[in-house]
Formats: sequence, structure tokens, C-alpha cells
Amino acid sequence: TKAISPDVDWRLAGSFHAGQDNDTSFDIPITGSDPGNVNLSFGNSYNFQTLDFDIGKHVQAQSADIRFFGGLRLLHSKEEISLHEGITRDNPADKSGSADKLGSSEFYGIGPRLGAEVYYPLGETWGLTGAVSGSAMWGRRTNKISLSATQHDPGAIPPDPIDQTINASESQHSSEVVTNVDLSGGVTFKPWDNTTFTAGYRVEQWHNLLQLSDKSTQTFNGPFLRLEVKM
Repeated sequence: TKAISPDVDWRLAGSFHAGQDNDTSFDIPITGSDPGNVNLSFGNSYNFQTLDFDIGKHVQAQSADIRFFGGLRLLHSKEEISLHEGITRDNPADKSGSADKLGSSEFYGIGPRLGAEVYYPLGETWGLTGAVSGSAMWGRRTNKISLSATQHDPGAIPPDPIDQTINASESQHSSEVVTNVDLSGGVTFKPWDNTTFTAGYRVEQWHNLLQLSDKSTQTFNGPFLRLEVKM
């Protein structure tokens, strides 16, 4: 954060979010005259990052300092989903094979962000902090899907190969809008005039952020830590 005048400043801030919704793998034995094993696995993961630039106006309300701000938010998000199926036989002379399917969705966007935050001092170095903001990012999304299948046949007769592999992929592009609202509150410690540490709880709601989710709106909540240095 850097002051422009006694009651106006600008701020540059960033955040990173990462999570894994599901990761499952299990084996199914094959019995009978041609025994073996089937392995099935499924996984999906996501991450997204934001970079915020805003200009704020400070207003004093008794002991509290209220900062109204507006600026721009840059957003990048990426999701991946994978599905694997593999078949192996106990007899190495029998056929075996596997198939892997991978899907991904990536978004880059930029848009306005507006909000307000309040700081209420409890003493010279401690205080309470609360904030609310909303943003809308316009950008480009790329969805990709790929399939890879392999077969191992020790009994193949030339010119047929023992190992065969098939690969296929497809991608789609679209222009989309992602919106966000977030609330936070916490306790702030100010050891020096230009440095503050804040610990608290944050709730974020995003719309159209994750394409591979079963819902168009996702809510993330949990504790957060923030370091702010004023220049």
C-alpha cells in the first residue's frame, strides 16, 4: 500500500487458492478361466489466483477508519479431471491394456472490483478488521479433452505390433464472465507504523469459476493470514 495523499492510497495484492475435490482408486479382481485385475482411478483438482490493484479513500467515523476502494482484478483459474482404467492378466501371454481420459478447463479474465473495509482500533497495536467486496471478470476460457488408449498383445502376429497406442484430443474456446463476492473479518496486529498482520476468517462465493464442478456457484471459506506493508 502506498499513500497518494493523507486520505487516499493505492494497493497491490495477490492471492492463491488450491484444492483437490476427490482422488479415488480401487482394484477389482477378475476371476474365472482368465484371471487378472482391473484398476480404476478418478481424480480432480483446481487452483486459481487473483491479482488486485485498487485506489482507496479513507473516511473517519469516530474511532473507526473506513476505506472505500475500487480497482481491477486479474483472475486465472485451472481445473483438471482424470479417469484411468487398466486391465492386467495373471498370465503374461494374455492381452492387457489401459485407457486414460484427461479433461481441463483454464480461464484468464480481468474486470472491475469494488468494496469497503473498516479498521477499529482496540489499542495502540491491536484492532478489529472487516471487509466486503465484489468483482466481475470478463475473459477467455479454454476447455480441453484428451484420450490415450494402449493395448499389449504378446500373441500378435506380424505385421501387427505387440503394443498399440491411440491418442486423440480436442479443445474449445469461449468468452465468459466470472463473478465474485467475498466477506472477511479478523484481528489485526500492528507492530510498526508501516506493517500490519491480520488473522481471521474469510468467505468467498464465485459464480462460473469452476466448469468441471456439479454446481455453477462455489463457496470457499476458512481462516486466512495477511501481511500488509505501507510504502
